Amino acid sequence: MSKRRQFTTKGPCYPSDEWHVIERPLHPEDNAKNESIFAVANGHVGIRATFEEGYSGPGRAGPGVFINGFFERHDIRYPETAFGYARYDERMVPVCNCLPIQLMIQVDFEVEAFDMFTGTVVDYTRVLSMQNGEMTRSVVWRSPRGREVEVVATRFCSQTRPSLVVMNYQVTALNCDCLLSLSSQLDGKAEHFTPHGGPVDPRLSDLAPSLQTIYKKQGGTYAALEQRTFFSNFFMVCAMDNEVHCSSGKPVAFEEEAWDLIQDEKVGVRFAVPLKQGQSVTLTKFVSYITSRDMDKDELHRTAQAVVAEAKQLGYEAIRAENRVFFEDFWKAADIEIRGDSYLQQGIRFNLFHLLQSVGREGRTNIGAKGLTGQGYNGHYFWDTEIYIIPFFLYTHPEYARALLMFRYYTLDAARKRAREINLKKGCLFSWRTISGEECSSYFPASTAQVHINADICYCIKSYIEATNDQEFLLKYGAEIVFESARSYIELGVWERGSFQIHGVTGPDEYTALVDNNYYTNIMAQATLEYAHRLYDSLSLGHAEELQAITAKIDLRPAELEAFKQAALKMWLPQDHVLGVHPQDDSFLKKKSWDFENTPRDSYPLLMHFHPLVIYKHRVCKQADVILAHYMLGNRFTLKEKKADFDYYEPITTHDSSLSVCIFSVVAAEIGYHTKAYEYFMNTARMDLDDINRNASHGIHTACMGGTWLCVVPGFAGMRVYNNMLSFDPYLPMEWDGYSFRVRFHGALLRVVVSERTAEYTLLEGRSLRFIHSSTTRVSLKAGKTVTLRLKDKFTDIATLEFDGVIVEIDAFIRNLDSEQAQAWIWVLNSFLELRSKRDSREYAPITPAEYEVSLKHGITEDYRYLGLQLFLMSRGIDLPLGSSMDAVTAPTLCGLGNAKRAKFRESIEDCGLKTDPGIINLIKDLRDEGIPVAAVSYSKNCRWMLEKGGLSHLFNSIVDGDKFSQLGLRGAPFGDIFSRAAEEMATQPRRCVVLLKDIRGYSVGSMKHFKFIITAMEPSSGKIAAAPPAPVSDLSLSSLSSEYMEQAVANMVRSEWNGVTTDVLEDWVKLRDTSPPAAGQATPTPLRRRGSGLISLLGSSSAYHPPQTTAAGGSGAGSSAATPRSGQFPGRPPLPRGTLGSMLGSLSGGHPGGRASPSSSPSPPARPFPPSRVEGSPFTPTAAPSQPTSVPTPLNLCCHDDPSDSPPPSPSAGGPAHYPSRPGDTRAFPGGLPPEMPPTGNTTYTSPPRARQDSSEPTDHAPPSPRIHPNPAPAGEENPPHTSTAWHFLCASPIAFLKACSGLLCLRCCDAPAACDTGVSICISARASSPLLRILCGPTLGRLGAPSALLAPLPSNLRAASRGQSSVGDAPRARVAARPLPN
Repeated sequence: MSKRRQFTTKGPCYPSDEWHVIERPLHPEDNAKNESIFAVANGHVGIRATFEEGYSGPGRAGPGVFINGFFERHDIRYPETAFGYARYDERMVPVCNCLPIQLMIQVDFEVEAFDMFTGTVVDYTRVLSMQNGEMTRSVVWRSPRGREVEVVATRFCSQTRPSLVVMNYQVTALNCDCLLSLSSQLDGKAEHFTPHGGPVDPRLSDLAPSLQTIYKKQGGTYAALEQRTFFSNFFMVCAMDNEVHCSSGKPVAFEEEAWDLIQDEKVGVRFAVPLKQGQSVTLTKFVSYITSRDMDKDELHRTAQAVVAEAKQLGYEAIRAENRVFFEDFWKAADIEIRGDSYLQQGIRFNLFHLLQSVGREGRTNIGAKGLTGQGYNGHYFWDTEIYIIPFFLYTHPEYARALLMFRYYTLDAARKRAREINLKKGCLFSWRTISGEECSSYFPASTAQVHINADICYCIKSYIEATNDQEFLLKYGAEIVFESARSYIELGVWERGSFQIHGVTGPDEYTALVDNNYYTNIMAQATLEYAHRLYDSLSLGHAEELQAITAKIDLRPAELEAFKQAALKMWLPQDHVLGVHPQDDSFLKKKSWDFENTPRDSYPLLMHFHPLVIYKHRVCKQADVILAHYMLGNRFTLKEKKADFDYYEPITTHDSSLSVCIFSVVAAEIGYHTKAYEYFMNTARMDLDDINRNASHGIHTACMGGTWLCVVPGFAGMRVYNNMLSFDPYLPMEWDGYSFRVRFHGALLRVVVSERTAEYTLLEGRSLRFIHSSTTRVSLKAGKTVTLRLKDKFTDIATLEFDGVIVEIDAFIRNLDSEQAQAWIWVLNSFLELRSKRDSREYAPITPAEYEVSLKHGITEDYRYLGLQLFLMSRGIDLPLGSSMDAVTAPTLCGLGNAKRAKFRESIEDCGLKTDPGIINLIKDLRDEGIPVAAVSYSKNCRWMLEKGGLSHLFNSIVDGDKFSQLGLRGAPFGDIFSRAAEEMATQPRRCVVLLKDIRGYSVGSMKHFKFIITAMEPSSGKIAAAPPAPVSDLSLSSLSSEYMEQAVANMVRSEWNGVTTDVLEDWVKLRDTSPPAAGQATPTPLRRRGSGLISLLGSSSAYHPPQTTAAGGSGAGSSAATPRSGQFPGRPPLPRGTLGSMLGSLSGGHPGGRASPSSSPSPPARPFPPSRVEGSPFTPTAAPSQPTSVPTPLNLCCHDDPSDSPPPSPSAGGPAHYPSRPGDTRAFPGGLPPEMPPTGNTTYTSPPRARQDSSEPTDHAPPSPRIHPNPAPAGEENPPHTSTAWHFLCASPIAFLKACSGLLCLRCCDAPAACDTGVSICISARASSPLLRILCGPTLGRLGAPSALLAPLPSNLRAASRGQSSVGDAPRARVAARPLPN
């Protein structure tokens, strides 16, 4: 802890008592402080604990009665002024004092006035009861002449009748018979507490404006005074009625006391009561305060008299009982119990008690920095309310949180006016310190410049809606505030170097002012802009009419919504990578550090001993700034970042603000600094009781009191609400035996009891509540149930919710997505081909629906989105460059066509709209209401646009779309990368997620097995997939691939009807998964048709391809016709469309007329089993081949090599599976070094002479060499240019990885690698100066059927461009060329 916080105190000022604050004996030196500590209030009126008879002792006194929101206004005088400075100050003024009761004791003709400082105080006790809100003072007093009386005075402010104050004053004659005189008065001469001596404290003012008493009224035991302010033009009536009861039962005489209205400003009633020794008399005084802020001033007297008359009729005990019931209900939800430290227990309850007393409850008032206990800060309201105080009320008594937020709505017009004063054309700027809504601070660098106050308010609105789902408040009040606040940040910010920045502001740390890009301000503004954008989307779906009314009222334009989105996305958030911290602002780290070692302790707070310019140029913090951002938006930071920032900022923070220590305590608890957390908490919990800041006489510190709750509940108990989900991560401070508290959330009341090893959760109210414990266990509690969980431990033997998140593929609930996508692609491509036909003067066949299915619908694999499009165009003899994502829709590039398709698709959606499944939409809404995060996933780059267009984006906590798919390099099917990414963004794990998708076909067991529960709308059939999973080429090894990635994933349930499905229904399905047999219609094992591999998977079959067995004469064996696929068809697949690359590849299978069956009489070797999966931490282990043919994939063995003979590499030795190095010279997979046929050098130049093609009727063990084919034959009489061959060695399970890795001329040849796979493809990466070719030859299995067929196609231009760096003969290759992915 910083040096500032290490000073010692005199210890506890009050004896330990868990429910009471007790002063015994009288301490006159602490009188002013005790007037604050023992004050009583009810949010409307507050009364400092001055004595009824007045104070004549040593020290200071600050009597005062305050009404929330009742202030006087005066001009702020600037010797030098400027445009936009605050013009008026508003100050809470003490009003008519209702306390005076003068006690006179008369024996014979001697009269003595009761005054504790003129006689002898025999016994004295003052008690503030936090259980019922009463303050009681008991005094046994001996007069100078020896007469003893006991005075017991009790007072409280009615919590159910805001304007009512009740006093009970009992006097007992102890040692004499006497005549007591009790004068009950109202004193209009309100006294003002002003500082005396000492350094100048800018938090106080010595100007004390007064009220003018303008009218008095008396009648019987009733009396009233009317007062008014001079400038703010408020009127107030204070009325009282009295009743007196004597223990003797005799009637009591009374008379009206007459004072001059102008001179004395008093009214009163005097009661004379004769008492015998031991008898007592009780005066009960009912007082009401009514102001013109509450009603028309003509109604003030009538209303004030009616209030006291009703109270008198009910009687003291009845009103007292009402108060006790109120406090019982309050503590039922608000109490925090500490076991093992009664002093802390007292401090916590004291703080919560004063928060209740101080909070405005009718929506027109707020809660001042000093509550209603003093004039410190002039009674102004600050941002303290939203950040430090509302959280307590929000999670215990949310009705008070709503009232506090309503105040911001009622001052919204003043905030708009203030925004115009500082030249903001739109939006609002809430005042930093105010009572009515107008800015009252004369020092703008520490007030108006703190524009984060708008974001603080919006953050609180968002939290309130998440906790209560109060849609009425959101629609009528909250949304308007959010939109206007977001507008203000657009006006305040500037675009600079591609980022959105906010300059010339001050953050929470007031020792650093007028800086650029204060971190807290920027990240909170970002959160506000994001929330405003999401809120608009949400309301446009469910409350379109209300949203239209709001936008019409404030003239909110659609372009502004886009501005919100872009500014949030590009918000500049400073970060220093050298120190590993987030700078507080752009210049903070450049400043000179404050000399803490040579700063005396009595020089704190610095603001009272140093000029602001001295402080501003140093690296010193008054309070939490960046650290506050860690608490507010904790899910945006890693634990490492939080620790680094805490370690950096803690030593340079003085905590000169009472707002600071609680935030440091909360963050310290989160990052594991438990000792520091407790130290800071100790300085928070008893800040006022022990007068740690030595200014409690000015009033209590309401923000610090709210901070006490923050230290315990968000701090030690780790309570957070992220993504609308309540969570706890509790631990027990070692100084305690245990603690407990209660939290309201979603209408339920949860009790949490934390002990040494466990946390016990009990649902006291509400039907059910879901929450997370210790980040690992999601709990679903029903009414009256209790669960006990271990601290910081996973627990599985309780009734936990079955899943933490739901991932929904948008195809599952947008019914017309597939059809609109298909129509858009077909329209764009046919239009392009038609234009191309005119340009090239040749006919191009239009795309067919079947070609769309194969080429485009499933043409996205890994992060190369345009592979399917590229290969389709190649099938038409068209080679287009890739282009860039910024290409126009008319550009002749792949990206241009993609953009044209997106534009056409959006145009179509604009016309026909989205057709959604109402059942799934209702389920998503129900999940969100239950606090369960939901993610949307899609490979489409239109995904987010569609969701926003349909007003659905707000329903999802995460959206993983085509943009993220490309940016993050996620893999396509058979992998479930988009689903895993969605789980990660929802801060959960796949094993705790339910997946809803339209079609599971194409996803493998290995990718989907980690998810909790999978539901699909389409039932697949059983089988294997064709290709092994793609991965970075340089990292692939056949032995690292698991057979799980060959097996088609199986859904737990097939369901197409979703009406009536709720969260509970979904949970029941998940629960039954392991306890019930599969339901009718449930999915069975199915063949995996890899999504995004419709073209490439044709290189291998979905099950092991067994060629037809032939006789010696060359005929087929028996039954071969039934078992042999038709031309161009693999088992389990539809016929390949002719004219496409698929049909050309089909020719390689022997089905095309160009291929013939092998005359060999020997059957083909059985398919090899796929290598075993890699077990983490274990070496690879080969798996023996089964005795029977096994259905396996045919992964491509991309073994790139240099071979002047152009012959395929031989089979590896029988010692184990083949493992080829991933780059030149890499021999890790070869224990004995590289095979002799694979030279370690990676560059060989040779000229390949023409070769005659081998007759296909000759049986061969390997595919025969094929002739070199030059795309541009040499002119007559010239030789073809020499062929430069450069090779790297790879193993790749996916042709996609091959295509992405290629650069230069590609020559694919199949080789036999029996120990590794059934079919291998050897790739030789070559470079030519001329136009290269893509040459594909058949593999050994197909080669056995006959002479290999060759396919020649132009190499795509983007690959051709990449090859130019190696076009010269003898140019050395770069090892990373093969692993470089193509641009998206």
